Amino acid sequence: MIKINLLPKKPIGVKPALIEQGVIAIIAVFVVLVILFLFRINVKGDVEDLTQKIAKTKEELKKLEESEAQIEELKASELTIQQKIDVIKRLEKRKTGPVIVLDQIASRIPAKMWLTKMKSQRALLKMEGVSIDNETIAQFMTNIESAGEFENVELQFAQETKIEDYMLKKFSVSSTIKVMKEVEAAETKEAAGGKEKKKKKKKKKK
Repeated sequence: MIKINLLPKKPIGVKPALIEQGVIAIIAVFVVLVILFLFRINVKGDVEDLTQKIAKTKEELKKLEESEAQIEELKASELTIQQKIDVIKRLEKRKTGPVIVLDQIASRIPAKMWLTKMKSQRALLKMEGVSIDNETIAQFMTNIESAGEFENVELQFAQETKIEDYMLKKFSVSSTIKVMKEVEAAETKEAAGGKEKKKKKKKKKK
């Protein structure tokens, strides 16, 4: 007797294939998770390293800023000391200057010439006197110029005047005292430097 089985046949090998695919998918997900985990660890490590480097750099910058501030303080202190030294030198020049001037002039007055008046206004020196003639006045001016302590020696006027029945030459000579000119130049420079410092301080405050 022939038997006919009308029921559908069970698929052969389908179930094992599905299981295999599922296992592969799980493994793939696991691998991805492991990679992500490792990547996160690496990134975290890199971030920590960078954070440490940034902190170290900031610390070094702070030290440099402190060093620069100390250098600026030292420079300012050195400048202040130098300014004090310059002031002392100028005061010495102011004290010794007139003595040198008088000595240089006294030793260079020709015979038959007399100074009647001397007036100094900082670096400018004015001298008045009487002389027997114009040649003697010219000789006096030459002597003053050769002293090395004076410059811009100029005759302001020379005119005849009568003194006790004698006809003499009344004159006025002006000159610049070099040492006093140097003092004035230093003081002007210092004053200009002080103004510049004040301007810089105002700018920093703004």
